[in-house]
Amino acid sequence: MNNQALRPTNYKEFSTLGKEEDQDEESKGLLEDEQKALAYIGNLKGWKILKEYIERIESDLDSMITSSVANGSSYEEIGRKTAVREVVKNVTRRIIGKVEDCRK
Repeated sequence: MNNQALRPTNYKEFSTLGKEEDQDEESKGLLEDEQKALAYIGNLKGWKILKEYIERIESDLDSMITSSVANGSSYEEIGRKTAVREVVKNVTRRIIGKVEDCRK
């Protein structure tokens, strides 16, 4: 049996506690400014147009996969196109979600 004292694995030095809290406050202020800016963009007509354009691109990517299957493309090619589609949709959904969340 080991008789050594347990050492904490997560602790902060007392000298840095105040500094980190100040940085957190600054980060929150920046975050709020970014959210306000995104909320502003989300209420513009241009955002609606951009969002519809992104959704059209996503639909075109889905059509590309469907036509590849219909044309008898190889599984490898279909898989590659599907992977690209999923990555693109993931990124575009995150962008739309970020702006829409800030609007609320």
